[in-house]
Amino acid sequence: HSERRADKGESDVEVKAKAETLRRHGLSAILCVGEAVTSRDAGRAVEVVTAQLAGSLPEGAAASWLSIAYEPIWAIGTGRTPTVAEIADMHGALRAKLRELIGCDAEAMRLLYGGSVTAGNVAALLSAGDVDGALVGGASLTAEKFVPIVIAAAMEQYDVLIVGAGHGGAQAAIALRQGKFAGSIAVLGDEPELPY
Repeated sequence: HSERRADKGESDVEVKAKAETLRRHGLSAILCVGEAVTSRDAGRAVEVVTAQLAGSLPEGAAASWLSIAYEPIWAIGTGRTPTVAEIADMHGALRAKLRELIGCDAEAMRLLYGGSVTAGNVAALLSAGDVDGALVGGASLTAEKFVPIVIAAAMEQYDVLIVGAGHGGAQAAIALRQGKFAGSIAVLGDEPELPY
């Protein structure tokens, strides 16, 4: 997560090494980037975040095993969220930097948004340009918060991927599979027996 850069002092080099280790072991990775509020307020958010992406992008980066998540540090768990326009601008800058770094493969790379995602804002966040999904953190820990987020996304016909189907994820999967949603659903992790 992007806050580990500030809280644990993780460098781009360390983030890159972790992603490359995951790939060597046949696992997928979500590479998180995001700015502190001081960078945002100084008008340097795009500069900081695209530099993190360039420094952290692992060798052989490909959509088949890597996703990029924009997690503004100041929005994680705070209830504060950038505007949809700010998110679209950042995701556009990330996509442009990916084109520079990996060429046409950049179009297939999933760009996720993470940071105070709620049932009330997920549809608007997912409608922002170049946002391919949401990385839901703390709200995914309980069914009471996570199920409404997943249902809201599914009602807008977005595909839903639930990773690590803990209690909240299992309840969301059950709710989706019992409903009639246009999007698809996939669950990665220890999925309990579901009635579908």
